[in-house]
Amino acid sequence: MNNHDMFEEMQRMLNQKMQEEMAEKEQNRQSTMNKTQEKQQQNQQQQGFDQDFEEIIRQAQNPATLALLLYKLTKEREKTNMLLEEMLTKFEETIKELKENSASSTSNTIAYLTPTQKIEILPEQDQMILNLIAEKGQVTAQDVQKALSYKGQNAASQRLMKLYKEGYLQKIQAGRKVLYIGKTP
Repeated sequence: MNNHDMFEEMQRMLNQKMQEEMAEKEQNRQSTMNKTQEKQQQNQQQQGFDQDFEEIIRQAQNPATLALLLYKLTKEREKTNMLLEEMLTKFEETIKELKENSASSTSNTIAYLTPTQKIEILPEQDQMILNLIAEKGQVTAQDVQKALSYKGQNAASQRLMKLYKEGYLQKIQAGRKVLYIGKTP
């Protein structure tokens, strides 16, 4: 490569470098302009918010505006109270239906109320035990063993004890026998 070619190559590289620097400066200038415009827009929005807030404060000093707001608040509260009353009524009706259905039904899922008034779905075997007690008034582990076809009394005793501990039954010791009766409310 001769000197002339080297000079042209250096000049081309210098021109390319200058163009890159100019493009970078232009990008920086555009970026700065964009940031400036964004700040101006944010300032305008903030001024708009400030003006809106000042207008709200000014209107809040007007007794008629306050009276209107209180009136609307009162009406909204009345609607909310009515909705809550409807919900409570429906809830109480549902509880009543569940109680009625649990006394007359032997379906696979019966809801019983625990002493803390929580609705709980009991397993089918527990439901059958409670239905048996409702029919007979009282049961022993031997009665449950026969009714549910358990091989031994241990499983029946455990089921009865579980229902007793959960608060569904009362336990009465009668000599060596243990009687279980339904819990009275």
